[in-house]
Amino acid sequence: MFKKVILILILFMSLFLVKKTTGQQSDSLVYRNVIKYNITAPMLWGIENYIFEYERVLSPTRTFSIELGYRTFPKIIGIGKTDSAIIVRDHKNKGGISATIDYRFYLKKENKYSAPRGIYVSPYINYFNNKIENTISTFYSDLASATVTTQIDIFGIGAQLGYQFVFYNRFSLDICMIGPSVSWYNINMKVGGSINLDEGTIDEEMVDIILENYPIIDIFFEDFEISKKGRISQLSFGYRYYFKIGFLF
Repeated sequence: MFKKVILILILFMSLFLVKKTTGQQSDSLVYRNVIKYNITAPMLWGIENYIFEYERVLSPTRTFSIELGYRTFPKIIGIGKTDSAIIVRDHKNKGGISATIDYRFYLKKENKYSAPRGIYVSPYINYFNNKIENTISTFYSDLASATVTTQIDIFGIGAQLGYQFVFYNRFSLDICMIGPSVSWYNINMKVGGSINLDEGTIDEEMVDIILENYPIIDIFFEDFEISKKGRISQLSFGYRYYFKIGFLF
């Protein structure tokens, strides 16, 4: 997956010629391309998360960027709270795709230099999915077990406010300060195995355990209901934030 992401980025960048343009100030030499690495994802979710971004300067005040990567969730651990008391025995993270597109407007009146340096606002759309497999049994016996497969899909539309620093005309630090969105969250669970519990009980227990492991999800699902088919589908608020280091060329 990681190699495929790198290949896509290389092919995308090869469509453009490396050019230089003069910024809003005559002494400001700006490069049209920026390749960036998202350092927030591995810090929050683990080093196996790889997310890269390519930003293309379209004019002194506008840019377009595409972000692609591989993202996983940390290991799920925990014990159910009800009398059934299921316990997670094994965790396999299948990982998933993280993709974002944004169109940036660098504020001419607020910035001394042209894009991609300075403060910007931009609309964005993003998509994220992940697949997790957990082997569970009851706390009292591990003779019977079940496999719970959880598929998570998130699609969001939002706007962000950020600032990109450029050092020595070649190196960048891109920071998103505010990035709210309206997002559609979809979680599907499938249960298979010989454990002596009905699927509804297992679904509810696993949702509680997931919320304990990933508190950020609990913010979006303060009030939720899981369907009989083990599905949660809900429109709610999301939020984007990041630190990225980059190279201009």
